[in-house]
Amino acid sequence: MDKLQFVRLILQLILILFLNNACGFVDHSVDDINDTRNKYIQLFNQGNTSEIINFYINDAVMDITILSPRPQRRRIHGRIEIARFWQGVLRAQLRDLMLTPMELSRHGDMIFEAGKYIVTIQLEMQPPAIEVGGYFLIWKRQNGVCCKIIRHVSWSYERYQGDNSTNVGHGDARD
Repeated sequence: MDKLQFVRLILQLILILFLNNACGFVDHSVDDINDTRNKYIQLFNQGNTSEIINFYINDAVMDITILSPRPQRRRIHGRIEIARFWQGVLRAQLRDLMLTPMELSRHGDMIFEAGKYIVTIQLEMQPPAIEVGGYFLIWKRQNGVCCKIIRHVSWSYERYQGDNSTNVGHGDARD
């Protein structure tokens, strides 16, 4: 292989890498979002609401469905209200959050994530409960940095109370 062939080969490889990246085939967003999600879970489990709120843009929207005592849907607008919500939730001693992404999809600077969650709820004078639900997040890359949540949707569909794991849920709250 002479020098000219070598330069052509290098240029072809650069072109292939550039085109693959432009078409989304080489996508580091998945690694970035996994790292970001893991940090979010860590902060949640530490009860660190002042840091959790930094994952949301200023005008983020959160739609949630809560099971107790009956299914209730709430829409929360903006970081300040979302911070108040998380402060109340974490005061209720939620812990051991696990997020399991089932689908990740990238479109431009947006990443769409759908999955399920499991969290332990320890209310005063009650045995711990395990809640299971689904979630949908829209993350947005800002200034080339991963990522901030612009939309957060979650719904509870089962709750198991106490040591005997009796389902005290209200069915599927996704309807």
